[in-house]
Amino acid sequence: MQLSIPQLPIEQRGTGYTNDNLMYHNFYQSPRYGSLNLKHENYNERHIFMNSLLQEIYTKHSLLLSDNKQISSDSFADYHFPILFQIETLVYWMRKNMDEIIGLNYYASFYKRKGREPAKLIISSVGTLINSPNSDVYAVFKDHIFIMERLNDISNTYKHSFLTSEAHSLFGKEEPVVNCLDLTNNHGDKGPIFHSYFLREIVDNYWNFFMTSRDALKGFHWNAQQSPLNNEDHNPS
Repeated sequence: MQLSIPQLPIEQRGTGYTNDNLMYHNFYQSPRYGSLNLKHENYNERHIFMNSLLQEIYTKHSLLLSDNKQISSDSFADYHFPILFQIETLVYWMRKNMDEIIGLNYYASFYKRKGREPAKLIISSVGTLINSPNSDVYAVFKDHIFIMERLNDISNTYKHSFLTSEAHSLFGKEEPVVNCLDLTNNHGDKGPIFHSYFLREIVDNYWNFFMTSRDALKGFHWNAQQSPLNNEDHNPS
């Protein structure tokens, strides 16, 4: 049976002008935030790395199970924990990209409204976006808020939950699964919250988010004749 491995539909290191996902040459050197075009290159390189992680995760998972879907103690020892930690790494990079992309969209929307760059990126993470429902950036991602909150919760659980190691023995019977156990503020008297999702679904949701951002940023145009920094106005809002 052919193994079905999800992959982000990227172009492997195409030129900036032919690779749609490198996004654009619309940004220039920011006085405050450096070369913003480097972020697009980083996203593409991260996506290449994320695809390699997905290849390894799904290949190792297939080796966990025999033809009759039974698991041996030897294969579990060899593959389970590498899969577990690679999934956590993948979640980290999806969350990292999501936060940076939100910040870049805030930059672009601010510049479009004010004609200058913001002195502070007030919205630059999933959390600050969720708390800014009336913002232009929220409007861009309004159809993705639920999945963004879910990825944010998973990422924070991996990072902060004292209890999530209790979920480390779990694995997907049919395909790789994201499993983690949250304990709010690590308060032992509060009930734990169990997160369990197909990894394939999480990856698909992330890519839909990324395409929304890509399409929104394609409409951004920076006036190369005008400095993005206006020293006469330091109001960051």
